[in-house]
Amino acid sequence: MIVVAEPLCRGIEHSPVNAAMLQICRLAFPQQHIRFCADAQHLQEVNKLIDEQSRRLIEWSPVLVPPRHAEFGRRFPAELRVLRTVLNGMSHADSHLLLLSAVESTIYSVKLLHALRLSKVPVQAVLHGYLAEIAGWRSRNPLVRALDLRSALSFGPDGRLRYVVLEATIAKRVIELLPRLSGNVQWLPHPIPADGGEEPLVPPLPLNVSFLGLATTQKGFDVFVKTAKLVADRCPGRVLFHAIGRAPRGGSTIDVRALDTAPSPQGLSRDEYATGVRRAHYICLPYQGTHYELSASGVLLDAIAWCKPIIGMPSPAVQELFADYPDIGYLCRTPEELVDVVAWLANHFDEQTYRRQTGAMSDVRRSRLPETIALRYRDITNAFIT
Repeated sequence: MIVVAEPLCRGIEHSPVNAAMLQICRLAFPQQHIRFCADAQHLQEVNKLIDEQSRRLIEWSPVLVPPRHAEFGRRFPAELRVLRTVLNGMSHADSHLLLLSAVESTIYSVKLLHALRLSKVPVQAVLHGYLAEIAGWRSRNPLVRALDLRSALSFGPDGRLRYVVLEATIAKRVIELLPRLSGNVQWLPHPIPADGGEEPLVPPLPLNVSFLGLATTQKGFDVFVKTAKLVADRCPGRVLFHAIGRAPRGGSTIDVRALDTAPSPQGLSRDEYATGVRRAHYICLPYQGTHYELSASGVLLDAIAWCKPIIGMPSPAVQELFADYPDIGYLCRTPEELVDVVAWLANHFDEQTYRRQTGAMSDVRRSRLPETIALRYRDITNAFIT
């Protein structure tokens, strides 16, 4: 038996990636019985995104998940109860537990159960964007430090626990920060959202360059707006700049008058968002520095899902993608080069080149489908549990 459990998220949160992970698990181990344990509403949301065959073959089991932002003292006993429930009846022979999220209380709970020999079942724990905590500021209070994520990951040897991160660059960075985890970190390509994947088309001109997601300076929104202003001066009317996503809560000081579509104050529905993505020629990823060093970019995954070529800055994930697939768009070293590339495309857009780039993005998309990732997941899991 394989038990897949979500001890952190409720409702719709992480439902697309969790649906993909369930499909990956089922495809990797088609002979195994799979039980999915999660908050009742989360079960419903994931169920909507699963194909009919997988839906029938998975056992859906509700559990009481502690509040999302509960403090360690409240989460720890609650997660111990959840883990005892989901591990009940599991044998360590030819079975394992896949945790789709894991914070410090989750990790300490697993380690305690193993240390007390209350369970011998091998556990894989998926770590998401909160991994950024291990590179950030830490309290000087020794008790607080002992209960943070960095300490939880590093505390004590546990040969029956492996951490799973969703990108090779993230695994590399985790090991750089915590060398003692070498050999305990496994990685998978981050699966793409299930609602992309139509046959790539060439949208009508003028050129459409779009920024996706939350419009913050951390994600380079200020660079995108400045690019729009400069390109409009050099190539008036030849490029449309759209911000397909939400404005930060509390507003922003960035002047967005150069954009053809400004970020939505209230956000967009998934259908509205998808419509905006489909109309784009290129997705602009003006990330700089270490942003997304320890978390996957949902915008990058959306670009892959809809096979949209990229005009990007050199964040670790974007650089790695261009290294593997050089023909997926344009990788710019500086904001000035980004302006030059967009201005050049405004005057020299070539449909044949664009179709070649969308074809390369289709290749990337195939590498992120559940049936492809399942092969790697089967291999890393068999190497761990046998």
